[in-house]
Amino acid sequence: MRIGIVNDTIFAAEALRRAIVGGSRHEVIWVARNGEDAIARCAQDRPDVVLMDLIMPGMDGVEATRRIMTATPCAIVVVSGNINDNTAQVFEAMGAGALDAVNAPVIGSAGNHEGARILLQKLDKISKLVTRANTNGNAPKHPANEEGRLVVLGASAGGPAALVSVLGALPRNFNAAVIVIQHVDSQFAGGLASWLDHHSPLPVRLAAEGDRPQPGTVLIAAREEHLVFTSPTRLGYTRIPVETSYRPSWMFS
Repeated sequence: MRIGIVNDTIFAAEALRRAIVGGSRHEVIWVARNGEDAIARCAQDRPDVVLMDLIMPGMDGVEATRRIMTATPCAIVVVSGNINDNTAQVFEAMGAGALDAVNAPVIGSAGNHEGARILLQKLDKISKLVTRANTNGNAPKHPANEEGRLVVLGASAGGPAALVSVLGALPRNFNAAVIVIQHVDSQFAGGLASWLDHHSPLPVRLAAEGDRPQPGTVLIAAREEHLVFTSPTRLGYTRIPVETSYRPSWMFS
């Protein structure tokens, strides 16, 4: 894939470039030093993927993501020194259209790039999404919960912002169980649940193995596995279908 790097720190940008070149499956077509430069470069030469820093002088990564997705949409992965310290901005960027987030690789004392493996795994997943359409559009229907009402929300790029809008508008006495399937790395799932819980009148928590959906409660898929009904009323996890690049992606019986 053709990749654009957006990072105001020379050493961080170089660590990303080395990690990508070392993987040999992708190429870096340009490096932008700030959000404004990234927007201009995407307009001139749109890449398959943009690796977007979050914290930059001037326009930050969230706003740059929003503007790129409006003008020249492409896959965007948030790359930051410590994404766990910037979870709010990560979810804002995902709400603006970013697909995923990962800690930035660093150049070690021996000159090697540490943390490159996870980054390259992310890029390989995105490559499958970029190069072929997902043909798994029709999931089997799931059974209803014991109260007869179940709402399932599926989301990918831009999902967190949409979920805030939908969940935030629900009444406190909403008489249906809600299950959310959001493409998100498992390390962010807990932060996403807490973030949505803050914006929703309904309690939001991660779905555990064996959970029973309850009216007025929001359950979020917590693992990089598909969330399924293992019985008419209880939830569980599975990696099948394995050919689906991003998990969780399905919710079925």
